[in-house]
Amino acid sequence: VREAPAGVRTLLEVHVGEDAPGDVAEAELLLEAVRERAGGSGEEDIRCEMTRHAGRDHNLVTDMRDTGELHELLCRVLAPPSTAASEGDSGEGIPHEFVGFAECSDF
Repeated sequence: VREAPAGVRTLLEVHVGEDAPGDVAEAELLLEAVRERAGGSGEEDIRCEMTRHAGRDHNLVTDMRDTGELHELLCRVLAPPSTAASEGDSGEGIPHEFVGFAECSDF
């Protein structure tokens, strides 16, 4: 693993369907690897959090896309730190009116 510059702080958000035991096991391995890498000093430059979605399986991202949850998640993650998600399109991140790639032939 290449070293990041000092002061770089990274949060990995991993979302898994609780009904996909293989995905949950892999996410737990990632959590453990990140904890080991961080060393538990309290001054971690990287941290990992896992969200288990009850009643969901390996097709979690498809379900999240279809319910609008994925869009909300991406808006939250990509919004500038000083911008609340409810403020609308700030010129950065994903515009709130973006509805996905429904007309894209790749999907």
